[in-house]
Amino acid sequence: AQADESSQAMRRQRLALRAYTGFTPVDREYGKSGSEGQYKFSAASRTFVVDVQGRGVAQSAGLPDVSFRLPGDGGAEIILEDFAVIDGDILLVYYLEYPDGSAGELVRLDKDHFRVRWRRHISGSNIGKPFLYNGYVYLTCSGSIGKVDLRSGKYAWRYDDLNAQLGLNKFELPRMEKGKVIFTGEGVQQPLNVQPIIVEIDDASGSLLRAYNAATQESMAYSTAAARGALP
Repeated sequence: AQADESSQAMRRQRLALRAYTGFTPVDREYGKSGSEGQYKFSAASRTFVVDVQGRGVAQSAGLPDVSFRLPGDGGAEIILEDFAVIDGDILLVYYLEYPDGSAGELVRLDKDHFRVRWRRHISGSNIGKPFLYNGYVYLTCSGSIGKVDLRSGKYAWRYDDLNAQLGLNKFELPRMEKGKVIFTGEGVQQPLNVQPIIVEIDDASGSLLRAYNAATQESMAYSTAAARGALP
């Protein structure tokens, strides 16, 4: 009974998260023999199965299976994190895991053949929960925040130096507030007595409005020479 309650609570949590972010986490299934396992999720009336090399198949009753391949690197293991459905297309966020580190990818697959419409590299580790809003997806990772156009896959704006300038290595789920995007960030090994830092971005222009200590409201020094604007 306790296991059932825990499972139901987890399901409610996932549904609430999907309702807010537009994304659903992907679970990894391991074989009995201790194999590397595979990822399995259901979306757009199909069941998707993807292995750690990025080889996937979309299955649906009454329709032929459709094979596809996620872009990556032959030397990297793919770790699927989240998926979303955009006008029938599949949007995936995943890691490319290397022996000496990791990087991320945001990929949109077309709804018919699951070919890559566009691919956007995520420049760091510690990828946060992605967030869909008004035709864009907001991304965070180590030292970086950005806004990607769902149609083109290009950045509307991006800041890549928040680690160097503000010591920020990871971020909470962003939130929208009166035309601003609010990012709450902290260091990976931040001491307990150090408060998170809030970064406010004007959503339309991409201008960094303010960075400040969450507890004291004290502004943090920041150079506006960061990457911003129409980036690839």
